[in-house]
Amino acid sequence: MSIRETKAVEYLKLAVEKGYSISPGGDILGLKGKLKGHLHGKKRRSKTTGEMIEYPYLHFSVRIASGRNGTRRVAVHQLQGYQVFGDACLAEGQVVRHRNGNNLDNSAANMDYGTHKDNSMDRTPEQRQHMAQVAANARKAWSDDDVRRLRAQRANGGGVLRMAKEEGVSKSQMSMMLSGATYRSVKDAQ
Repeated sequence: MSIRETKAVEYLKLAVEKGYSISPGGDILGLKGKLKGHLHGKKRRSKTTGEMIEYPYLHFSVRIASGRNGTRRVAVHQLQGYQVFGDACLAEGQVVRHRNGNNLDNSAANMDYGTHKDNSMDRTPEQRQHMAQVAANARKAWSDDDVRRLRAQRANGGGVLRMAKEEGVSKSQMSMMLSGATYRSVKDAQ
């Protein structure tokens, strides 16, 4: 078994060496008792709704050196997973998972490890659909409003080849969008 060689694993092992641990209930235990974790997550703009979405995880800081930049974040779920499963959860291709999909529930009973695919399957079908839509939107050639505009233009006699040239796409790509073979989720304006 090959353990990932990342900074996150390095800081995790340093936290263990310094005496940090996570209680079975998910509380951070430091050298002087219970600590307060900090939420940290990346904010991303949803391409479907335009709203800012945060994917939060609970972290705590471990001092690695003196000075301004002397601390590093350690994810609570990573340390809990390491305590429960050992090096197995740090192997290449493995991630620590939240069984119930709640990133803030760091109890030992809620931890598991597996592949990225396993981790995705821990989310509800609605969450998976939303994430798939966000990924699909990132690759789209047209916004939903553009699709409606182009479909209306075609309904009013616009030629597929001319429209494709104007949009800078192939005739087949334009045709598939206009027919609904792609962009199926886009409904015509009422």
